Amino acid sequence: MEQCLTGVRRSLPEKSRIVVVWNSPEPFPAEEKGIVVYRPGLNLGYGPAINVVAERYPSEFIWAVQDDMTFLEPYLSVFATAMRTDDSLAVLTPALVGTGLAGRFEPRGGEILADGSLRKRQPSWDTRLLGEVEFVSGGWVPLSGALIRTSSFLAIGGFDPAFFPVGHSDVDLCWRMNNAGFSVGAVVNYAAIHQKAASTPSSLGIYLYRENGAYFNNKVGGGDPPDQVVDVPPELLASVAAAASLKLLGYAKFVEERYKKDKGTVRARLRRSLGSKWDVVTQIFCKSGNGSIQGR
Repeated sequence: MEQCLTGVRRSLPEKSRIVVVWNSPEPFPAEEKGIVVYRPGLNLGYGPAINVVAERYPSEFIWAVQDDMTFLEPYLSVFATAMRTDDSLAVLTPALVGTGLAGRFEPRGGEILADGSLRKRQPSWDTRLLGEVEFVSGGWVPLSGALIRTSSFLAIGGFDPAFFPVGHSDVDLCWRMNNAGFSVGAVVNYAAIHQKAASTPSSLGIYLYRENGAYFNNKVGGGDPPDQVVDVPPELLASVAAAASLKLLGYAKFVEERYKKDKGTVRARLRRSLGSKWDVVTQIFCKSGNGSIQGR
C-alpha cells in the first residue's frame, strides 16, 4: 500500500484528492493527511467501489489504481492533456502492463468480437494512431491505472455491479462506452506495474473469469439478464451483503491455501519416492506441456 501511495503522490497534480476505498475489515494501515479513507463496511469489489467514489467525490477525472500497482514514471499530465483535447475520449490507460519482472511487459486490452469473446490487442493492429494515443476502436482496455472521464462514466451508469467483485467489469464498461459514442484508448510508451491481485486468489479469479465472461457474452448477444428481485428491508440487506462479501473472499483464500498445502504434500511425497529421478521426471513433465511442477 505504501509503495503504491508513494507512486500516486508523485504522479498527482497539486489540486487532487486521494480516496482510498478500504474494502478490508482490518484497520487501515496508517491515517495520513491528504488521504480520504472511505470504509463501506463490506467488500464492494472493484467496480462498485469506483461507482461510490464517482458519486461522492466530484472530479473531472478518476484515476483507478489498485493497491498492488506502481508506476515507472508519472503519466497523468500526458493523459489529462490528451483527454482535454478530445471530449469523446472517455478512458485512457497505459499501453503496457507488467508484473514487476524486468522486460515482462505486454500490450493491454483488445477487440470485443460479435459474440462477446475477446481477442488480445496488438499495437497498431485494428487501431488508429493519433499522437501518443492509440485508439482501440470498438474494443476494451483494462482500467487498472487508467484515467476515466467522470462525466462519461456517470453518463453510462458506471460499472455494472453484477460483475462483482472483479472480472470483465472493465470489458463491459468499455463496451458500453463505445455504444454510447465515447472512445477508449491506450497511451504508447507508458507502462504500469501490477502485481498479482492481492485481494483475489487465483481459484476465485478463474471462477469469476468464467462466470462473468458468460454474463458479458449474454449481454453482447442481446440476452435478457436473469430476474433478480430483492424484497428485504434495507438494514437486513446491508448486513447480509457485508457478511456474504467477506465470507466469499475468505472462503476463496481458504481454498487457495488448502490447495497449495495439498500440492506441496503431493510434491514432497513424489520427491521422496523418486529420489534422484525427480529432476528428470519433472523436466519431461514440463516439456510435454502437461503441468507446471518445477524440479528445483
